[in-house]
Amino acid sequence: MQRVIDEMAKAKNDVERRLRQYIPEIIRECMAFGYLKKNFTFDVSDLSDRVNARLIALSDAILDDIESRAKWAISYAEEEDDEEAILLYIKRKIGEEDIVQRLDKHCSTLRYFLEGWIAIGMVNKLKEYELTNNILSYIDNPFASPLWQEAFNAGYYSTAIRSRGYSYGKGNQRNVLSALTEIERYAINEAFQYGRLLHYGKTGAIGYIIHRGSSYDCPHCDSNCGFVIPLNDIRLPQHNRCVCWSEPIFSQ
Repeated sequence: MQRVIDEMAKAKNDVERRLRQYIPEIIRECMAFGYLKKNFTFDVSDLSDRVNARLIALSDAILDDIESRAKWAISYAEEEDDEEAILLYIKRKIGEEDIVQRLDKHCSTLRYFLEGWIAIGMVNKLKEYELTNNILSYIDNPFASPLWQEAFNAGYYSTAIRSRGYSYGKGNQRNVLSALTEIERYAINEAFQYGRLLHYGKTGAIGYIIHRGSSYDCPHCDSNCGFVIPLNDIRLPQHNRCVCWSEPIFSQ
């Protein structure tokens, strides 16, 4: 399990690396419209389509990273023969969304804030690297940036600035870095845990038992420990940061 945790720990760096790759590309797409300044939006010429294309590429790149780390997790689970099935499993729908839709949703959130950030960058004559660093420094809450505070009453056209976040949407995750990181971490863990259950079945196990992997208080994890669970009842991971582990149970 420790090797899987190590792979999960790399997810944040993966996502930040991708953001540092694609955010400057989007900024460059917009520079020809710098004359718009406070009136800048993505809804000019074919810019919206070009921005969307870069965001789709960002989503695809993060999915590639997820698959790469998931394959390592599958090897740790000793289940390489079922790699394709496990990769399909981690991409499945959870609720109404599959993994691609979840990634795209958070990339759309990034789009919402980027429009405002780029307009602010144009007005303040920020260089590409300065704007990128500002975006990532305030990725958890753009509204906390002094530049955004100045922009709120300055007559910008961008929806994100004009609304002051009030119309952003209840329950939506503002922190794109955190949201995308959690998707990657969870998928890595799912690949390992599902792979272990498949492996247990091939070794003749009749079920499995879950053990806590941390001492943090977690009623969800506690409620699944200490009894035999059928192999077709997939309970791990319980949540995004779950580090519980399992072992097979064989008939006497």
